[in-house]
Amino acid sequence: MCNCVSAQTVSDPYGAAPSNASQPVLLKLNFNYLLFTYPVSPYRDRNGSVMVPLRVVGELMGGQVYTSRSRKAGLLIRPTPGESHLLEFTAGSREAFVDENRVELTSAPVWLGEEGELLVPLKPLITAFKLRPRWNRQKSVLTLSSGFFKRLESFELETLPDGYKDTERLVPGDVTLTRQGPGRRQVRLDMNLRNVSGPPVRAGQQGVVLWAQYGGVAGAVVRGRNTYVPTIDPVPTDPCRQETNREGFVCKAAFPAHYNAISGTVSGSYPLDYLIARVRVRVPPYRQ
Repeated sequence: MCNCVSAQTVSDPYGAAPSNASQPVLLKLNFNYLLFTYPVSPYRDRNGSVMVPLRVVGELMGGQVYTSRSRKAGLLIRPTPGESHLLEFTAGSREAFVDENRVELTSAPVWLGEEGELLVPLKPLITAFKLRPRWNRQKSVLTLSSGFFKRLESFELETLPDGYKDTERLVPGDVTLTRQGPGRRQVRLDMNLRNVSGPPVRAGQQGVVLWAQYGGVAGAVVRGRNTYVPTIDPVPTDPCRQETNREGFVCKAAFPAHYNAISGTVSGSYPLDYLIARVRVRVPPYRQ
């Protein structure tokens, strides 16, 4: 059996998804596709709530996340100097607090693992921080637009030559992460890019950058968080190949399942926190 996460299944390369998970959801933060989050990727539960790991999403928003042994977690965000907002959740409770104001949740947060990762409904974050959602039901892609995701814009795109721009013409689908190799120490990514709008994107016009972040689990203090950046180069060595007689591409990449750090400030083995894809397309004029 494949230990993977894809657009059709709710499993992941590190553990099992909660039993109430019913449908995986691909999050797009501004122009960045969130292909995987630790310990499980976002999903829609049986109540219709989109559930996300609070720590990963909170940190991508530039916030600070804390957890306690009583299975409580909070997200603190400071949008501007002198301004702060605090969201507080408790595992198993449909009661949450936004700046000390009580709110009712459609689904109760879910506590996963001994390390204390809390999955929370996304809606309170959308409401509290005025994120702009756009839902593509056909592709199961939920786009969130906000200035809170400015951190993602700093991801290095030097691997792409000039002339490439962010696009919605190509959309990831059938994203699968699989543990493989001796000791299952490697993660293999298989992903399709579908030409969903506009004229067909021809081979050589697509450009994809992958960003893999490794770090500690919730509650752990990790100084000098390290990154590993596998890239998909848009030149002839591009692992994204165009499918025969189909408008799209098949992309493959591989990277370590854990980052093994040995130094004076960081030591230990850290799992993949999240995997992000930035999809771009080359715009005219370009050489054939």
